[in-house]
Amino acid sequence: MHGAHSFTFDLYAQRTYIQFMTEPNLTNLVAAFALRLSDRIADVTDELMPRSETARALAFIGRGEGETVRGLSLRLGLSHAATVRLVDRLEKDGLVARHASPTDGRAVELSLTADGTAAFREMLARTENEIERALRPLTGAQKGVLGDCLRDILSGLETQRLTAAQGCRFCRADKCPDCPVGDACS
Repeated sequence: MHGAHSFTFDLYAQRTYIQFMTEPNLTNLVAAFALRLSDRIADVTDELMPRSETARALAFIGRGEGETVRGLSLRLGLSHAATVRLVDRLEKDGLVARHASPTDGRAVELSLTADGTAAFREMLARTENEIERALRPLTGAQKGVLGDCLRDILSGLETQRLTAAQGCRFCRADKCPDCPVGDACS
């Protein structure tokens, strides 16, 4: 009987030791990875669109049907006037077109032009390449485990449509039919 009890204690001690040793380090590793990957994605999008709000605006408009100036303003955290100036610039550059909303006569919907779509697709491709490059050291099994963990984490983090869309702005929706964030991103 003493041996079984000792085995249980040893397992408990090992788990406690592992948790003690990995939790502070895990926090640092996640923070370092998230910041480094975010910086790399920002570098890639800055090459195409020197202003970050321009890249973010194209991503939001490119992801959705019927993005409005008001909705874009909320997603970008810009004032309505600043968003209008941004949309003016995007329209002048031939990246965005404005249309009257079919459901709300007061609203203006935005869509990407052919050039805007090409720029958006290029941003997605470059972003995807950076992420794939960052994950290259992992085996297929490790990528599977990481994917499972990230789905759990994301489904627990995203509670509002606005913040969910911000997190998924550079996602390829066609590659994520079972999005952990769910309807909040679509």
